[in-house]
Amino acid sequence: ACGMDQPVPCVAACPAHVDVPAYVALIQEGRNADAVRVIRKDNPFPSACAYVCEHPCEHHCRRNMVDDS
Repeated sequence: ACGMDQPVPCVAACPAHVDVPAYVALIQEGRNADAVRVIRKDNPFPSACAYVCEHPCEHHCRRNMVDDS
């Protein structure tokens, strides 16, 4: 999503602009430490934000066209 004029909807909707597709892909590959780095690159306090995030990205997730975000 970095450097794109039109990032994917979930990244554009994320208040912290976390690269969600990269995070999900890394988790799928079992690269958990790298996934955490992706989140912390844009959001230095992910644990605190998890308590207050209203997850607006899920409403814009393209995965909703198939099943669920």
